[in-house]
Amino acid sequence: MKQITLLLMIFSITISCNKEESTNANLPEVITYVVTGITDNSAISGGEIITNGGSEISECGICWSTSVSPTINDNNTVEKGLMAFECNMTNLEANTRYYVRSFATNEIGTAYGNTIVLETNESDNDGSLNIPTVQSTNVTDVTLISAICEGTVTDDAGYIVTDRGFCMSQSPTPTINDTLLTNGLGVGSFTTKLDSLGINTTYYVRAYANNENGTAYGSTMVFTTVTFPFLNPDFKYDFVTDIEDNIYSTIDIGSQTWMTQNLRTTKFNDGSNIEHITNNTIWDNTFTDAYCWPHNNFDVYAETQGALYNWFAVETDKLCPDGWHVPTNNDWNILFDYLIENGYNFDGSTEENKLAKSLSSELSNWDSPSSDEGAPCNTPELNNTSGFSVMTSNFRIYNGDFVSGLLVSFLWSASENDMYTAHTMLIDGASSIVEISSEDKRQGSNVRCVKD
Repeated sequence: MKQITLLLMIFSITISCNKEESTNANLPEVITYVVTGITDNSAISGGEIITNGGSEISECGICWSTSVSPTINDNNTVEKGLMAFECNMTNLEANTRYYVRSFATNEIGTAYGNTIVLETNESDNDGSLNIPTVQSTNVTDVTLISAICEGTVTDDAGYIVTDRGFCMSQSPTPTINDTLLTNGLGVGSFTTKLDSLGINTTYYVRAYANNENGTAYGSTMVFTTVTFPFLNPDFKYDFVTDIEDNIYSTIDIGSQTWMTQNLRTTKFNDGSNIEHITNNTIWDNTFTDAYCWPHNNFDVYAETQGALYNWFAVETDKLCPDGWHVPTNNDWNILFDYLIENGYNFDGSTEENKLAKSLSSELSNWDSPSSDEGAPCNTPELNNTSGFSVMTSNFRIYNGDFVSGLLVSFLWSASENDMYTAHTMLIDGASSIVEISSEDKRQGSNVRCVKD
């Protein structure tokens, strides 16, 4: 009897362990390869299993449909036991848009990869079309405003390929009537850099090739440009560059266009250098233009906080890129008035100034609770409804000492207060009010630019 009891206990423990192992499994992760070999009735795609989710893959493959987000209940090809696979799609309709994605199944369920858009070629039943064969190969090196596309013409169908390249649009299935980037002629591979793209914007791009019989297209590739983490992902940002080719995101608010990052140029817009001062005593005794990096540390602060400038650099009127300027008090007040009138106060009211949350980034270190309900430090996840994205920042007082940890941000105004002081826009993390303050002209503060 004791032996039976012991066996039952072991059996129970075994079942429990198996259940625990099963519970720890997750869905697989899989990516879809670009579509190649496109004809009027067939194409090739595939995929790669990134992880099996902790459970054996029972089957994998690709599925396709004329509807968005195809599933294994639609047309599909099935493979087994592979981590990377290539599949043929046949019996396709000519001149038809299909949506293709890979899949992988384990004991938890079926996971799908990214969706690729496929356009089959026009029918060539009579053999008279004879257009080239071209493939969209890859999109790489995606940045804030650029990407690199690769393609190849594999067959000219017996006629010279007179031009080739990529067509691009913000809508699916771009054609040569959209944005066109030509890149040579003939059979072979080609690479094109896409420039001046929008930040955090989705683009559709595909290779094309022309001969005297018509235009052939590769599969549609989809990519989204990256964004800065402190921006509001719900907004579409444009960009501007300074004389050193630093990129700054920009946003339209009312009738104005603002940078949503702090300036970090080391040169004026005429190419002349701004004096870089690290020594405290020299900073204290300088009454001409100067800049520094917070705590004299470029690597840590340049990208997120920007440079610190004294007001003597501001008053040169050469600090911002051409066509932009350091905002005056009037510029700041136009911004405040628009936001207040349009309900950007934290409580939605349209009177008084309670704008600090709407102007402050969510992903800054506004992390010290305040008794003021509308302060950026309270519920920072509700900040930045305007998209303006102000970060907390260090600053440098007139004697050269750096100040940090106060959860504030000073942004210079071009408006002078008196012989010794000038105005700044001040956000205090503990207050709902945005202030116009007066600071010593030798103070090192950040700069945002507004378009002329």
